[in-house]
Amino acid sequence: MGREIESSQFREADFVRFAADLSRETELLKGMFDEHRFANAEPLIGFELEGWLTDPKFQPAAANERFLKALANPQVGDELSQYNIEINGSPKPLAGNGAQLDGLRRMADEMGEFCRACRSQAEQLELKALFCGILPTLNEQHLSLDIISDSKRYQALNEQLLKMRHGQPFRFNIKGATDHFVGQTESVMLESATTAFQLHLEVPEPVAVKFYNAALMASAPVLAISANSPLLFGKDLWAETRIPVFKQAIDVGDMGDRPLSYVTFGSGYLRHSALEMFVENQLHYPVLLPDSFDEPAEQLPHLLLHHGAIWRWNRPIVGFKQGEPFLRLEHRALPSGPSVPDMVANAAFFIGLVYYLAGRDNDAEDELNFYLAEKNFYDAARLGLDSELNWLNGMKAPASTLVGLHLVPMAKQGLLQAGVPESTVDNYLNIISERVATQQNGAEWQRRWLAKNASGTNGPDRQADLQQLTARYAANQQTEKPVHEWPLD
Repeated sequence: MGREIESSQFREADFVRFAADLSRETELLKGMFDEHRFANAEPLIGFELEGWLTDPKFQPAAANERFLKALANPQVGDELSQYNIEINGSPKPLAGNGAQLDGLRRMADEMGEFCRACRSQAEQLELKALFCGILPTLNEQHLSLDIISDSKRYQALNEQLLKMRHGQPFRFNIKGATDHFVGQTESVMLESATTAFQLHLEVPEPVAVKFYNAALMASAPVLAISANSPLLFGKDLWAETRIPVFKQAIDVGDMGDRPLSYVTFGSGYLRHSALEMFVENQLHYPVLLPDSFDEPAEQLPHLLLHHGAIWRWNRPIVGFKQGEPFLRLEHRALPSGPSVPDMVANAAFFIGLVYYLAGRDNDAEDELNFYLAEKNFYDAARLGLDSELNWLNGMKAPASTLVGLHLVPMAKQGLLQAGVPESTVDNYLNIISERVATQQNGAEWQRRWLAKNASGTNGPDRQADLQQLTARYAANQQTEKPVHEWPLD
């Protein structure tokens, strides 16, 4: 959710002052782009992984404060809900160097160590820690504002979004092939249901436009093969139900001349520079969190806070190393889980496909209209492996066919061009290919397990089924086997 703020209560003067700071820092950022001041070091990758804390019966446990105190690791922090934790991985060179492992292998090692440490610490506290996009046992009673994490940022976010909505509740309408969820909440807490595996890829500024646009195009097929969140409150909805839940949980409604969404696929491809997105932020998005910072304006504190409160599924991020700015691409669409090998395979597939598309002689943007890329994304979230996706040069194919026959080879070529060893490439892309062959990603495993093992459809029987499903999911996750190998017993 970004950096902490000093206050959750704001006056009109705070918004006026913040707007002036934001305008000044946007001009400073423009100068950084005009003067080509961005570092262009070797590509680095990183990640954020959000997870759940539950009791021994796999019901959400509002215990992240005592869990984090006991774990005492600065790379593991809180999230919006007291049920949630977040692991922050260390940046790693994508290609590796010398005797050092490549970034994907090191990501797998680090993520595995963190997940095992979190599970071990949770057990000592008579809790469970697991990584699953939407926890199957979650119900509406778990989402009271009473379990918001102790952070001024989260409290202010809730207050400001409700203010923009004139106090109206957040409304949800998500229709799946099987079930339909219609409901409302009085706070943003349903957003906490959507735990993610977020990727970071540092890119040189001169090619940032091509990488960002490539990320938009790659998002749909990667999401289709990686879906892991079919259930919400026991209802079978989208293959990746996180996507509509997050979008509707932070919806501010009609802002006058047009609907405004702080959760968005974007407004179009970038044309000349990543600066375009920060200018769009300033011009078209009212400030949510007008906090004040003492940091030098050259560090862009107000601009970065504002940018962090606009949740595009892909977004460029400005960072600083020893005072020198750099750009990284953040991909936010992937779910947490099912296993460490699965998540690293998802990362490999996404990064490889982005490198391939960004490195083509012909601009891929000219061969896939932005609005088709956007339609692809929501179709992939809704239907997963069953979606039909548009692709370059007018191609249209089922997601499984597109991924298996066309995109895995493209991703392999992209990763090899980026300097990733072929053994690593084959190891992780083979997991993607096996998901295609078995037609089993995390979403399909959950659905198949329920179809085979569910004892009832409503009431206590349904809750018992969801508890057993979550228990089997957690047990399989601990084996560290990829989901296409998970049994259905």
